[in-house]
This record gives sequence, C-alpha cells and structure tokens, in this order.
Amino acid sequence: MKGTRLGEILEAFLKPLRFASKDGFQHLGSLKSVEPLISSLTAEALSLQLPSEARSGIQKLRELFSGFDSLDAPLKKERIERAFEAIRSISYPATPLPLQPAEAEKRLAALKTPLTYVKGIGPKLAERLSKKGLSTVEDLLYFLPIRYEDRSPGMSEAATGEVLAIGEARYGRKRVLEMAVSDGSAILKVKWFNFGPHIKKRFKNGQRLIIFGQVSAFGAQKEMIHPDIEVLSHDEEPGLSADFGGIVPIYSQVENFHQKTIRKIVRGV
Repeated sequence: MKGTRLGEILEAFLKPLRFASKDGFQHLGSLKSVEPLISSLTAEALSLQLPSEARSGIQKLRELFSGFDSLDAPLKKERIERAFEAIRSISYPATPLPLQPAEAEKRLAALKTPLTYVKGIGPKLAERLSKKGLSTVEDLLYFLPIRYEDRSPGMSEAATGEVLAIGEARYGRKRVLEMAVSDGSAILKVKWFNFGPHIKKRFKNGQRLIIFGQVSAFGAQKEMIHPDIEVLSHDEEPGLSADFGGIVPIYSQVENFHQKTIRKIVRGV
C-alpha cells in the first residue's frame, strides 16, 4: 500500500512538471504556486517507510523546489530538468515505468476480449449482457455506476437477522410476498409486491441475511419494500461482505441480473 502511495505522489509531482516542460518549456510561465504543492507532497512521501535511496531522492526534490516560485525562467527550467532526473533516480517498485510498444499493444488487445471468454461469465451470461450493449472487457470497464450507497455496518438502513417465516399474504386482491426477519431484539418485515418463484426459493427459515433498503412503518411494524438482500453463511461477518461492508456501487439494470451479480462481474473484470 505504501509503495502504491509513493507512485501516486511521484505522479502528482510529474503532472505540473510535464505541463511546464511541454513544447520546449513554452508553458513555464503558467506554472504558479508550485512550492506549497511540492512541500505537501514531499512531507507525505517522507512520512512513508522508504528505502534510503528513495528517501534521498525525495529530499533532493524538496531542495530543488525551495524558493522555486521566486526564480527567473532559466533557473526554473534548470530546476525542473534536475527534478526529472531526481524522480528517475528513485528506485521503487511503485514508480510506474513507460510501457514498451509491444506491451501496450498487448494490453489494448486485452480490452477487446469478448465477455464470452472471461472467467465466470461464459456464453449464456455474455448473451444477456450483450442486450445492454456490453460485449467486451472494455465495455464493462466503462459500465459506470449510476450512484453509490453507504452500506457500512451501523447504518440505519442496513439490517441483519434470521428468517423466521416467509409466505404470501393478500391485501384485497393484491398478492404480497412477506418475510419476517429478526435479530433477536425486534422483527423486520420484508415485502415484495412484484415477485416470482425464484424469490420464494431463494429464502428459507433459519437463514442469516443482511438487508439494505428504505425503512418505513406500517402501523407499529417496521418494514422494507423490495430491499437488496444477501444470504450469509453462519460463520460470515456482515461487515466483510463486498456488497454491504462500505460504499457500494449501484448499476443500471441488466435484464434480470441481481445487483450483486453485476457487481461481482464488474469486480472480476
């Protein structure tokens, strides 16, 4: 993790330097207030556990940009050129190296891989995804969430419990599938007004669930309508779930895919 962060810090160094040196340093005059940025970045870099060679390189960068904003153009150009050398001298695994043309072509070709050949998808799922315009690895990487939900443990709209009962109920002519879930202190009722046999088959008495949705009240009873639900194994901690343990992406609907399935496919890619 710390190595990755150093790579990000070095990239933040390089962005303004690349801009200033572009086209023979024609943009040097647009480089303003560099000292506070470099000071902040070097301080963060030095707070990491770095090899001595990398630490020396960071110290060198700090020295090069001391008083930089008040220098004239020729001296600024000289300092920037020396800064590039200092960054190149920092030997650290996280520092990204330029891709060779053959490797770049290989990676670009991988983006065009049909989803049929992606592990965990296969022909049947790929056919369903294609109806959403998702046919290649690149398509899925650009299939961005429409929003995010905070499903961290302790949120008021996240609940865990055990299934006590599930069955159909009637409200006038309307059939409703209801499920009672309890955490031992209270009962939450879950309702589906539109449901199919697959929902009935999915849940059974005694299952442990984690449920996310909008809590409402029906009389004295708390309930959730059409929530997002994950079945947990009896030794699984809810907070460790990738679909409920933090900030979770929500995607536009893909045929009859459950959100959990979409997230799993995108994470895999």
